[in-house]
Amino acid sequence: MQSPTVQLGKPQNDENFDIQKVDDINVYIRKGMQIEDSGIHIFMRKLLWIKELEVDGIRINL
Repeated sequence: MQSPTVQLGKPQNDENFDIQKVDDINVYIRKGMQIEDSGIHIFMRKLLWIKELEVDGIRINL
């Protein structure tokens, strides 16, 4: 099972992705990904001095 990830830069094989432009930022979403009705939410989470980008709004079928 593959979980959502956030990476900086363009994917190596970008034909497997749909591209959405958000505030001059290209967001690559893997084709066939099931998105919740509320949409995708990308945000920063901080724990002490560690900052991470998180993704909400993608359905994962188990």
